[in-house]
Amino acid sequence: SDASDWAHSALPSLSQLDALQRCLICKDILQVPVITSCNHAFCLLCIRQHLQIDSSCPLCKSEQFESNLKRVILLEELVACYRALRPDLLRLLQRDGAGSDGPSSKNGSPKRDQHVQTDLASCPARCPTPDSSGPTETRATEVVEISDDDSGMNTVQCPVCGKHMDPKHLQESHIEYCLRGEQEPRRTRVARPLKTPASERKRGISLFFQVEKRVRASPPPRLSEPVDHLLFYFNQAHKRRHDAKRLPKIDFSSLSTAKVKEKLAALRLSTLGSRDQLELRYNQYYLFYNANMDLNRPATELELRQKLHQWEKSHQSFLAPRATSTIYGDDLKSRSLADKDFPVRSWLKRYKSEFRALARAARASHKTRL
Repeated sequence: SDASDWAHSALPSLSQLDALQRCLICKDILQVPVITSCNHAFCLLCIRQHLQIDSSCPLCKSEQFESNLKRVILLEELVACYRALRPDLLRLLQRDGAGSDGPSSKNGSPKRDQHVQTDLASCPARCPTPDSSGPTETRATEVVEISDDDSGMNTVQCPVCGKHMDPKHLQESHIEYCLRGEQEPRRTRVARPLKTPASERKRGISLFFQVEKRVRASPPPRLSEPVDHLLFYFNQAHKRRHDAKRLPKIDFSSLSTAKVKEKLAALRLSTLGSRDQLELRYNQYYLFYNANMDLNRPATELELRQKLHQWEKSHQSFLAPRATSTIYGDDLKSRSLADKDFPVRSWLKRYKSEFRALARAARASHKTRL
């Protein structure tokens, strides 16, 4: 999704509201928004990962610290509410925008916008049934809510009051009010002359008195319970535990590999892999775990471990095998340039010849152009 989705809707200015609720780092709608000391909002996980590499605000470049990040529960609920409403709101506004630009009906406006007053006084409550030998009948009658697709709809005559209407409406509600002598609750109606062949009218009446076959409909799919953001903000947010223990940041240089594995095992995490992989695993789980504690609706530890497993499957450091036969081996290929401990000198020394070859090729191509 993108803020430009609103450009072709009936309300394109909503793109500003959409853009304001997006994280500058991941470009997605805010997840667990936090405010920095410079009053800029980011996703909690995004800004924590950023501050591990660069201790400045991505927007204004002011110095920031992880301890200065503050949650805003109201903003989180507003964003969650917008995220839930966005698909339906976008669909409605795009449909309305397309409908306003589309061609009108033959009468100059859609049928649902036609409001014709019916002169009910001109027709008595019990109109006599016309001769069935006549091919057609033209009458000004009340018809309930005729939609755009009802032009070919068959109508039937009520055997009590003589009014013409949709068979389904007659059978479901009208006949009960009519038999009791009560006036049916008034609904939005569209009046227009109807020309109904006598044969079609007879067939509609016969269908009305047929016994309806009961078909057991399949139960509707269960939808997730709607989230009441107001109820949560005013009644549930204060019930969250604020004394829960967070995972500590570990100084791996002071720990042996056995100790690192012991800490991973205590968290029920995998202890397989090289030393670097063990450290990456703990650091990433440290981010997931502490960010999850700030969620209004936190995930379980099992879900966090599954999320970590998915992260490892997509992370290059866990995909490429690491060579240990040389000092550097293939370890540099699987390291990220954004890593705080990236060995820049080793990288330059290893690829110096390739850099020089590329520089010579660039100079040569520049001279040929001149």
